[in-house]
Amino acid sequence: FRDFKRELNLRTGVLNRSYLWVLKDGRELKLEFERFLSMPKVHYAGQRIRMTALNFSGEVVVTAGLDFSNVHHMVGKNLWDCKERNAGEKWCSILADTINTNQSVFSCSYFTGDAKKEQDIVESKKVLKKFTFYLEPHKTEILTRVGINQIKKEASLEEEEAFLRNCRNCEGTFHWADYDTLKADSAKWWERMWEDSDITIDGDELNQQGIRFCIFQMHQTYHGADRGAIIGAKGLTGEAYSGNTFWDTETYCLPFYIFNNAEAAKNLLDFRKLTLPEAKERAKALDCEGAFYPIATISGRECCSLWQHASLQLQPSTAVAYGIWHYEKVTKDEAFVFETGLPILIEVSRMLASRGDWNADHTRFGYYGVMGPDEFQMMVNNNCYTNYMGKVTLEYTLDVLERLNKKDRMAYDAFLKEHQVSRQELGQWAEYAAHMYIPYDDKTKLFEQHEGYFTLPHIDVDRIPVEDFPLYHHWSYDRIYRNDMIKQPDVLMMMLLHNRAFTKEQLLKNYEYYEPRCIHESSLSPSVHSILAVQLKKHEEGYRFFSFATRMDLDNYNRNTSEGLHTTSIAAAWMNIVYGFAGMRSDGDILSFSPSIPAAWNGYSFR
Repeated sequence: FRDFKRELNLRTGVLNRSYLWVLKDGRELKLEFERFLSMPKVHYAGQRIRMTALNFSGEVVVTAGLDFSNVHHMVGKNLWDCKERNAGEKWCSILADTINTNQSVFSCSYFTGDAKKEQDIVESKKVLKKFTFYLEPHKTEILTRVGINQIKKEASLEEEEAFLRNCRNCEGTFHWADYDTLKADSAKWWERMWEDSDITIDGDELNQQGIRFCIFQMHQTYHGADRGAIIGAKGLTGEAYSGNTFWDTETYCLPFYIFNNAEAAKNLLDFRKLTLPEAKERAKALDCEGAFYPIATISGRECCSLWQHASLQLQPSTAVAYGIWHYEKVTKDEAFVFETGLPILIEVSRMLASRGDWNADHTRFGYYGVMGPDEFQMMVNNNCYTNYMGKVTLEYTLDVLERLNKKDRMAYDAFLKEHQVSRQELGQWAEYAAHMYIPYDDKTKLFEQHEGYFTLPHIDVDRIPVEDFPLYHHWSYDRIYRNDMIKQPDVLMMMLLHNRAFTKEQLLKNYEYYEPRCIHESSLSPSVHSILAVQLKKHEEGYRFFSFATRMDLDNYNRNTSEGLHTTSIAAAWMNIVYGFAGMRSDGDILSFSPSIPAAWNGYSFR
């Protein structure tokens, strides 16, 4: 093989790959591959192969089709149950169910091309088409495929009937889908997107390419086409984390969509409304009231098998509340909050009220036996982030209820009745929020990450041998948990999310205390430090943390891009520029900016 080239056109969303295949007898065959995912018609995709014989005449056989026999690398087995396999002239299809979650996928492909022969190959989990082309020197033959996927997530009879109807429509009308029209319409979608979402950087070609790659991946991963869909930790690019979404969706990914596709942001929050019943069941399992959202999920159920994460981390629930709060701050969409957000806020507040407790002398309220965002500290008491986010969640819930009461008293009374909310319960939430313990030393201006953190044994993280990283692979859990080393920002994360609530002196003191203790074992960690460093005028330090943000996957910095892209880290790269260098803050009643520019750049702009 020679002259290999692979190119992703970020402007049109088309991936091209080409190379020259030189056979042992000297024959040369030029192959050009083109593919795209349709953005306006999200069920469709296109693929085209151009074959050109350079110095011979003869037959070329191309095998293409649908293959459901792949092994899921995380579990080591195939997870598809193929119900139907069909093939006809220039088309093939498979209907399959997922073994564990019982969701259905119907996949169909229609082919066009001047093939001389066509043969069907039907196996238990494959349907293939074998096309034979006759090539002549310097004459290009083309095989084109348009593919479509229909899915069924719900088990209801209505959903089942709609799904089967869509499947029949695909097989009956599929040949009308035109490859070139789909491609052109998708390119127009991308053109409009770049007009609204582009970031330009003058003087730094690598980061210019990197941030556009990040923006492209965010839009292609999710643009709100399916209400209640989620963003997996690897998007749609890899099987690591098994497609689960994590609590950082609402804190890292949602801001991108709020400012670039508000409808998609709203649909993303809808997932939490749709899975509220599962969150309520999870709360019951943990002896709590209300709703306890999972640390990792694909269906609403907790998918994390590590109890210390699944049972001790309250931040998925408070992150959902934060996402609703942040969405309303920017969009002013109060109607959505009343209709979709408030039922969630009520149940999250009930969980927070039942999960917390008073201290011995009944003077302060807090959370005991928890794990905050820093996953190197477990079963701690009064984690600062957890307590603070619990406090503001309770206060926001009460604020939304009060606004509903003032706007529509009948709707307010009906809501309280429907959700069985009593005046006594509301009074308790107000009391818990007012007495929430936030560990803070007014002399040093330091927020203590949790009770007792300041007295933990200290580790100089710069002295840890590089061969020990990642620590999860080389240190035992109990060794990790018994010192003041931080995996990712905890107090600093709190100070970023509610940035305007803290003084510049508090930000500086806490940044300078906690940053040297953080080993950044999460790909999400550098962006938080970069944004705060820039805010504190530590520009070189901020740029150093930013330096690999946009190109983490393009350049495979962590040597694990083969497992899939770091989707939330990609979102954080966008935040790094907009919230970091541009100094945008969206946690107030109006947007504010405090822009700066890296020394290596001539200028930058964003939309």
